[in-house]
Amino acid sequence: MITLLYSNLFSFLVILTIAFIVWVLIFKKIKLTPEQIKKRINTKKQDPEKDKKQAQEIKEVIIETPTTEDIELNPKTGLPLNYKTLRSYLHPVTNQGECSSCTAFATIQAISTNYAFENDTTPETLSPMLLLSCRHKELSDDVCEGYRSIWWLEALTGKKGFWKLPEAFSYIPLLEDLPYTYADCIKNIRETTCIKKDNPSKTCTKEETTLDLDNRRGYKVKEMITVSTIGDPTPHHINNIQKAIMRYGAVTAGFPIFENFYLDSSVPPYKYTPDINTEYYGGHAIILVGWTTEGYWWVQNSWGSYEHNNGHFLMKWGSLMNVYTKRDNDEIYTDYYFSPVLATVSEKLH
Repeated sequence: MITLLYSNLFSFLVILTIAFIVWVLIFKKIKLTPEQIKKRINTKKQDPEKDKKQAQEIKEVIIETPTTEDIELNPKTGLPLNYKTLRSYLHPVTNQGECSSCTAFATIQAISTNYAFENDTTPETLSPMLLLSCRHKELSDDVCEGYRSIWWLEALTGKKGFWKLPEAFSYIPLLEDLPYTYADCIKNIRETTCIKKDNPSKTCTKEETTLDLDNRRGYKVKEMITVSTIGDPTPHHINNIQKAIMRYGAVTAGFPIFENFYLDSSVPPYKYTPDINTEYYGGHAIILVGWTTEGYWWVQNSWGSYEHNNGHFLMKWGSLMNVYTKRDNDEIYTDYYFSPVLATVSEKLH
């Protein structure tokens, strides 16, 4: 009798444990602290005049309206009322850890997604490591200090920019060929522990690299498409970004993170609208993969699959802009200049 009682109690505890794990996985998403957020984003002060000049030098590409069938369209724009790229085309959600490498992660996710969408194939998991290592060697002692996706893509395509990748390294390798080592991520049930490494491996010279450069596996970027230079401040920019998502599957973009970032995170799907009346933390790069009827972008992040809704959240239209908040007689106003939205065309290396 006692044995049966203990057996039933054990079975009950097992069921309770499984139920708790399922609850954690489905409902209890990660909520990073302000300090953890700031380690993942670009907190450097931007130069508005320099940004404004860059925006004026780059030409935006007007995307043709894709053909659609059996989808309810907005009569004003001729585009779907809501849309989201199929998950089967999306690069897997990544975890950058406590390193401001978000632009490199957004870039590789867009490249993989754009190629898979264009060629109706399964996206491969790519490595941001080569970009980070080459940039670490060429420009800075600390790769985890923030950057921009457009600079990565200029270096990859050989377009006019302030630096170039060495030819042998001007591609994006597979993650299995070059693991991400700028942060150690301890694998556990919620993928929460990622600490920046002080001495990452170097991979940007032929003497140091572990890559087989004679038989490169990965993707070579042939073209960068600038969908917008200043984010989504107008209906024109919003519509062009929507058309680009339908044409390429995803676009890279950046947005400001304010103190209210996690304000409504308890109720999925999580929705974010920047509040300039709260503390400004910095800028963050992501990819956009769709939109909703209510006027939100579907965002894929790079903070792990257990953050927000399996690594995705909604963000209000009009949020994709560099922010310069100023005070004039205690009234806050904001200027928006350079915030590129980009897509790519690539070829696969075998």
